[in-house]
Amino acid sequence: MTETVAATTAAGHVQPQPVATGGNVKEDQVHQAVQTMGKYLQQMNESQVQINYDEEIDRVIVKYVSPTNGEVINQIPSKDFVDFEKEFVKTIGLLFDKSV
Repeated sequence: MTETVAATTAAGHVQPQPVATGGNVKEDQVHQAVQTMGKYLQQMNESQVQINYDEEIDRVIVKYVSPTNGEVINQIPSKDFVDFEKEFVKTIGLLFDKSV
């Protein structure tokens, strides 16, 4: 498995660098990799790509935002799916007691 860490170029741009790991990736490493990739994509494309990690549903969400008006053009996974998954997680929490 590889993880991505940030390296800054001489011009001050963020450049993701793959690093081999032993298979165990920590949660904070995932958060850092998501932030690094988001910054890299914005610099590379000069566009408004937002990459975020939603802890509630344990999923990475990618949004492409219009640079002119800030409106979300596309989102992966879709907003409807994210909303459905959040409601599903809440419902499961009501049905099953998480304590042992």
